[in-house]
Amino acid sequence: MAEAEQFDWRDPGRNPLVTANLTLRGLEKRIKKPCDSDCAEAATRFLGYLRGTQDITGQQRHIKGKQFNMDWDLPVYRLDSFISSCTDDDTTKYTLGQATDWFIHTGDANLEHLVDHTLKTCPNKFCKSLKWEGNPDVSGIGVYAAFMVQAALATLFLLFYIRFYVKDVVDVNKPEEEPTLPKQLQDNDSPTDPQPTSQQHDDQPAAQKATKLFDPIAFRETADDCLEVFWTTCYVFAFTFVIAAIAFITQADKDSTGRVYSGYFTYLGAVNSIAVLICLWPWFPGRRKYPMLTFSGLTVLLCMMAVVSIKFFRISLGRNKTTFEARCLGTVHSAQTVQKLVKGTPYAVFALIVLWGGALLVIRIRTPKMTDKGKDTVLTLYLVLTGIFGGFLVLTSFVLVWLSLGFFHSLRQHAENLSGLSYAENDWGFGQVAAIVAWVPIFGQFSAIVIRGLARLLPVGARELFEPVPKDQRGTARVLAQALRNRKHQHTQRPASITAEAVPLSSLQRISHDEEDVGTTSAGAGSHAQ
Repeated sequence: MAEAEQFDWRDPGRNPLVTANLTLRGLEKRIKKPCDSDCAEAATRFLGYLRGTQDITGQQRHIKGKQFNMDWDLPVYRLDSFISSCTDDDTTKYTLGQATDWFIHTGDANLEHLVDHTLKTCPNKFCKSLKWEGNPDVSGIGVYAAFMVQAALATLFLLFYIRFYVKDVVDVNKPEEEPTLPKQLQDNDSPTDPQPTSQQHDDQPAAQKATKLFDPIAFRETADDCLEVFWTTCYVFAFTFVIAAIAFITQADKDSTGRVYSGYFTYLGAVNSIAVLICLWPWFPGRRKYPMLTFSGLTVLLCMMAVVSIKFFRISLGRNKTTFEARCLGTVHSAQTVQKLVKGTPYAVFALIVLWGGALLVIRIRTPKMTDKGKDTVLTLYLVLTGIFGGFLVLTSFVLVWLSLGFFHSLRQHAENLSGLSYAENDWGFGQVAAIVAWVPIFGQFSAIVIRGLARLLPVGARELFEPVPKDQRGTARVLAQALRNRKHQHTQRPASITAEAVPLSSLQRISHDEEDVGTTSAGAGSHAQ
């Protein structure tokens, strides 16, 4: 077979006049302001889509003659619009195939300079023309709604426990009142009248407590149970987002789509959840039950967060970013602020672990020794400092909760405005629904705890239906059958009868031993009489 004829691009007979003298560098002169000109809009649609496709597929960025890589999707109709809008010649003199051949074989096909010029001329339209694919699993509407629920619940719990704290301080500083006789006893002139016993005094508050709707003690217990469930769930959320951030920044594909973009949202999600944990830590019931275990869990989470922030900061400043991340989202002020937060996170984590660990060491180890040695002044100073540190920590973490949520919203809003129709984070997919459904068990547990608290207003018989079953009575149908047999046995048993089950084993042994002694004594007396 004869060798294929070489295509001579410079041959005027083979090349239409429209594309014979056309170069991409020469098109720069026609892409001028205003941005709404036909040539500028056609250039942004073509170059933006082309560059976004190259970023996604990770193919060759620089086009050099016939070594051009055609693995990505070339938008021929956008190319046709680009050529026809930026030339003055008759567009009917060439076909789509000839336009494609011109684009592939032209030697001046380096797009970098033309892309830079187009970005300066029409930045917003160029960003919207990019074929951008984000990551809805970490920045979608469902995840955003889940973090809003988390921040709202954290605020509600914080308001409750600040109210509890103020009430406790007022009760501690309240002067003790001297006990006085009841008014009925003061008006009674007869000292011989029967007075109520201590048991009657103890039973009266219990009855009042059972009929009181908003009992402070019961409400505090219910809030503690709900907070324990909520705090544990937030820890799972934080741990999940830290693992997701590690997966994004350590993946092997350095040119993967949205690596930095996804890192922004995973970082903000982890910061939001960790800030909630620290904000509610002073009132978390689990820290009193297992102080070292919960503190160790938080320390591990904070150390992982520090490693993630160091690695992610290096990636965000690197060059392995898509055009949308580098040229569009990178110019947003909120993204630049998040980078500063990422840079300062390791220092904040180190200081927090040192101060927090020192406070825990003083409270758990040094406080008993100081109390034994009578160092009340030093002990008081330590307690005051730790109290101030705790209040500062609660306030700072609460501000960080809403600050991270605000940056989360700002980045989503800017990404939506810049990416245009290609923004898919507002679609309700499986990941978005799963993020909301993750809170359903929490609200179910909240409802069960609240119903159990309200059940204290019911009579004793109905109240037992909402109380937890004792451990020795937990089981399947055999427990119910055993209970029915015991009840039937109690109804058929005579009150005066004494059964063997009612007599202790020691009593039976003692009775048997006495009978043997009586028999031995009788036999001895008979032989003596004989």
